[in-house]
Amino acid sequence: MSNCDIVIETDYADLYRFHLQNKHDITLVASAKQFNIPYGICELNGGGSLERIEEKPEYNFLVNAGMYVLNPAVLEPIPDNQLFHITHLIDKIKENGGQIGVYPVSEKAWIDVGQWAEYRKALKMIEGI
Repeated sequence: MSNCDIVIETDYADLYRFHLQNKHDITLVASAKQFNIPYGICELNGGGSLERIEEKPEYNFLVNAGMYVLNPAVLEPIPDNQLFHITHLIDKIKENGGQIGVYPVSEKAWIDVGQWAEYRKALKMIEGI
């Protein structure tokens, strides 16, 4: 299952093997994402005074890329005729003891074309092919 506004370049057979071999109920594809803050970040203490400054911090996250491999049985808890987000389904499966796997892809392998900057980047990539 995939969000309609993403492009992921990966080996789909390997993703599926990963899902089966690890016996996951749901496997979520996640991408490394780095965020750089070009400013010094001020942290305050409880009294409102400066505790410390961190210059130009860099944060690294593993973010949900919007692609999933689902075992058919995990669809059963989805209620009829109402919004039920994938994160609700993941929470429900975890509550019931299910296994959620994470299949990592590189930051360069994932584009969220629902974001204008990423859409433009995807167009440039396609033009370069």
